[in-house]
Amino acid sequence: MIWVTRGGLMLRIRHAAFWSVLWTVLIPGGPFAEVGLAQDDRATVPEPPILVLDTQGFAGSDVRALAFSDDEAWLAVGGGKEVRVWNLETGELAHTLRGYREPESFKVGTINALSFSPNGRYLVVGVTDNYEAGTTRIFDLQDPRQEMKLLPGHTGCTLGAAFSPNGRYLTTYSCSNLLEVHEVDIEAGDVELVCKVPLDWNNREKVDAIRQAGDFFGFPLDDNWILLRRKGQQFVVSLSTGEIVDDNRRWPADIRRLLSVEHDLRGPDRTHPEYTTNTALDLRADRWRVRGGLTRNDGTAERWIAVWSGLRVTPATVYRNHRYTPTRITVSKSGRLVASADALGEIHVWEAATGRRHHWLRPSNRELYGVKWEQDGGSVRFADEHFGRDRYHYNSFGPLANRFDLNLRYEEALPAPPISPNESHRRGQPVRILAGRYRVELKATHESVRASARPKKSGQAMRWYLRATVTDISGGQSGQEPVLRELNCGFDRPMSFAFLPERDATVARLVVGTEGGQLAELALEIKSDGNGRHSVGNLVTIRSFAGHSSFITGLDVDPTGRLLASSATDGTIRFWNIGPPREGCDVPIYTEGNRVTGAKDPSLIGPVAIESGDLLLRFDGQSFYERKRLIAAGRYHVGDKVPLEFLRGDQRMQTVATLVPAPAIQEPVVTLFFSRDGEWIAWTPQGYYDTSPQGEEYIGWHLNRGREQPAEFYRVAQFREMLHRPDILLEALRSADAESAPVVANRRLSPGPTPPGDALDLRSRKQLDAVLPPVLRIIDPTGAVTTDGDKVTLQFEVTSSPASGRIKPRIAVNGRPAQASFLTQTGLVNLPEADRVRLTYRTEIEVSDEENVVTVTAEGRNTASESHKVLVRRAGTEPVDENLPRLFILAVGIAEHQLGQLQLQYADDDAREFAAAFRDQQRRRFREVQTRVIVDDEATVKNIKDGMEWLSIHARDPRDTALVFFSGHSMYDDFGDWRFLTHDVADLQRLESSTLTHDEINNWFHRRVLANAILFVDTCHAAGVTGAGRAKGRPVRPDPWTGSGRLILASSLPDEISLELPRLEHGAFTAAILRALREPARSDRNADRFLTFHELEGFVLEEVPRLTRKKQHPAAHKPGTVSDMVLYEFSDRANLVGR
Repeated sequence: MIWVTRGGLMLRIRHAAFWSVLWTVLIPGGPFAEVGLAQDDRATVPEPPILVLDTQGFAGSDVRALAFSDDEAWLAVGGGKEVRVWNLETGELAHTLRGYREPESFKVGTINALSFSPNGRYLVVGVTDNYEAGTTRIFDLQDPRQEMKLLPGHTGCTLGAAFSPNGRYLTTYSCSNLLEVHEVDIEAGDVELVCKVPLDWNNREKVDAIRQAGDFFGFPLDDNWILLRRKGQQFVVSLSTGEIVDDNRRWPADIRRLLSVEHDLRGPDRTHPEYTTNTALDLRADRWRVRGGLTRNDGTAERWIAVWSGLRVTPATVYRNHRYTPTRITVSKSGRLVASADALGEIHVWEAATGRRHHWLRPSNRELYGVKWEQDGGSVRFADEHFGRDRYHYNSFGPLANRFDLNLRYEEALPAPPISPNESHRRGQPVRILAGRYRVELKATHESVRASARPKKSGQAMRWYLRATVTDISGGQSGQEPVLRELNCGFDRPMSFAFLPERDATVARLVVGTEGGQLAELALEIKSDGNGRHSVGNLVTIRSFAGHSSFITGLDVDPTGRLLASSATDGTIRFWNIGPPREGCDVPIYTEGNRVTGAKDPSLIGPVAIESGDLLLRFDGQSFYERKRLIAAGRYHVGDKVPLEFLRGDQRMQTVATLVPAPAIQEPVVTLFFSRDGEWIAWTPQGYYDTSPQGEEYIGWHLNRGREQPAEFYRVAQFREMLHRPDILLEALRSADAESAPVVANRRLSPGPTPPGDALDLRSRKQLDAVLPPVLRIIDPTGAVTTDGDKVTLQFEVTSSPASGRIKPRIAVNGRPAQASFLTQTGLVNLPEADRVRLTYRTEIEVSDEENVVTVTAEGRNTASESHKVLVRRAGTEPVDENLPRLFILAVGIAEHQLGQLQLQYADDDAREFAAAFRDQQRRRFREVQTRVIVDDEATVKNIKDGMEWLSIHARDPRDTALVFFSGHSMYDDFGDWRFLTHDVADLQRLESSTLTHDEINNWFHRRVLANAILFVDTCHAAGVTGAGRAKGRPVRPDPWTGSGRLILASSLPDEISLELPRLEHGAFTAAILRALREPARSDRNADRFLTFHELEGFVLEEVPRLTRKKQHPAAHKPGTVSDMVLYEFSDRANLVGR
């Protein structure tokens, strides 16, 4: 039994073998079944899959927690329902831990706290969740897909978690007013409760000085003293006594000194700071303190994170590189590294002593700042840059300088008029004239018209109201004053508005998008009494549109009046059917999540009444969280009686509720996502999609396994053969109906008296289970490994269903098919309870490079597993000069063409200077640099193919590097094929013998060049070299298993032109590459004197749009099987300062 005295005295009661307790949940009748957690004996109803956007970061999610491992090898970041773990050696995302996810319209719970075990293997996660099984959870990062461990204790929420400096104690605190301390030996599986300390928040005074000092939880000094600060309240706990110590005379001197120093702290430039983050501090020998905030000056805000050292009141270091308000920080145990997050979901990792940035961990989305339909209704314009905040306006946050063709599905940049930074901006409000008589004007304000509205208290968040002003403009003599109506939006500011087409001359329909990502349709009814006077009803919410997760920046109705387009900073444009909504209904109960806060009409609930504090578990046999999706699907109506199951204390109870009217909930017809690297993907709610060559990595099916279990995730690429259906996507947009689109599209494919079978809909758990892809797990090695020889043994297992058919494992090393010994199947286990088979394999593969990325995938009949990677290093001494790799460069540039209308200015010089730029790498990065440059009249089809053959013959050693550079003209022919125009072109209607097609270049580049290779293309429509763009059918995706994986960097998107810049005497793309080689202070982002492909790519993707004023956007093709490679080594004299 676990108990605690009223005074919080220390107890030492040992939990029976912690891991065994947890396994009783997983294995009924386990060795400690008598002390296992309470379980539900009923069979769990499988929950439907959810199709989700995965930006591989935190776009639209508030980052709530950050934690370094003690050895600074890992950084964990928590936001929303996910924890992401980055490898700080490589900067790559290593793990994503996905929690239970509700439908988009119903989100409950957050990640609050993270803490690594001392050895860095286990991660403690504290969450908010209305769930009785516990909210402190432990993951084993060697296999985070395994069952979650639950730390007994807190229910409802865990707000903080921290290990003591010696790693012996783990302390947590919760919203149930308890602080707990456990002595832990995670390796042995032992957890010992040391003490429980009641936290009396209600009777503790809030102190402005504590509020100003910032939230903190942890061991700031030693293994005895715990400091908890939150929202102006403070607790100091002594572990030796298990009590709160309020008498500051009993505190250590360093803690007593803390408040006096904090009172005098100054921000950057000796200002009084406006803090926006928590506080990180350490009062041991080095004494440091870190916090972030803003400095406001003349309407602008400077964002910063400051480091104060010792007892100084002015910062020793100030970091100023965040683009938006910093929100959360943490510091590594040594005090060397700081991680800081901002409101855009970006995380910066930097040195506390110098402010030098190590990593910039960004979500992959492009922030979108507006959307507008083209007049033809087949394209939308959108903004991916924003105005200054002083020019923000409803529905106008950035220049609409991009266009996406919904029929052909390609993006292009458009000229945008220059904007003077001093130009004034019109601040008119959204207005609609209704029935030719009434003027309806909308405004967002934080001033309520109601006299009863409570005034804002100091330090309290600002409330927002949507106000509608109705004025009779008919010219009558009624003299009626304008009528005001308002809707309380809480703390979520309305930012975008649009009026919808009128269905009733007396009702104004409008949609409102908020800063928090909420989108709703409202109605305002205006009636005339026939005597020249009118009455105005209240603003009523008709339906909510569920999908966006962040600031909604634009709303626009298409020319037909059927579709609404909305844009948001989460990188999406969503298209909504704005026809009459379905009937909306819901239970007559007020809830926060699934916790009851009251009843709308108690008479509609019975025979058992529901009380505040009850937890709602089931709605008509399904998860309570699924009720809104089921109602939106039309399965329930107002007046239906629905059984409910709820939890009161430890007792499960049942009752019946009568459904009452409520706003309808609606999903988008189609969602379109744009990534920062030029990729896009569009999809319907059922998962049918079309995509650019690498856009598939950004969405997938999330499969809940219970509120306390880690979820499964399957990317749509794993279902490509079944779900890649551009025809269904087009039909959904044409008809504004995603549900009927698959049936209509399938009939077109199979005309005749017998229609095809039912369309696939993976929102059905039954249908998804029938086609689940294989699941692969690498058994050995489990992480990075170093080998003395040229071979490594690989063991892995594949779990699959009968629907997967015969499993075909695929193995690659650095993107090339592995040279492997015979693949041996070493085991087979039937899993009848899951209708699965688990196969184990063993093989030995050859590795040749110093660093090798081994990639393993398992292919089934129509699906494939997710690829898994292992880093294998070969041991040995540093290579001497004769063992350095060689570099081969083939550069082709054509400025002078046989056909006069094709003349360019700089393409030939671009090729020459590209090749010349790498010559100083001989005897530095490469043993030898060999180049072949073919320009102008020499650049015939024959000569270029001779150069390609030269490269094929010489660049055969996998340790070497080959760079291929094409600069000149390209175009699409009548069949949609991309062609590079050689000097031979004499007639643009006869291109067959005078050009190189994308197929010719790709087949040669991917199959014949065996060295590590990169293709650079500086032409118009350059990304078309991958097969993307106007070609009909699917984009070409070179198969990494049948040829060498390769990297491609293209100067422009498939339907963009590439520009030459006379002021630089180069094409913009080539100029950016040369700048990267000449300006290491900007391009070498980790300042290690080596320029890698990823660093070059990041530099070029930012530099070219800057040089061309957003008229040109490079694109990169990066197979996931290919590791990063070093292209250039800067000299010791290179200037790495100035970033």
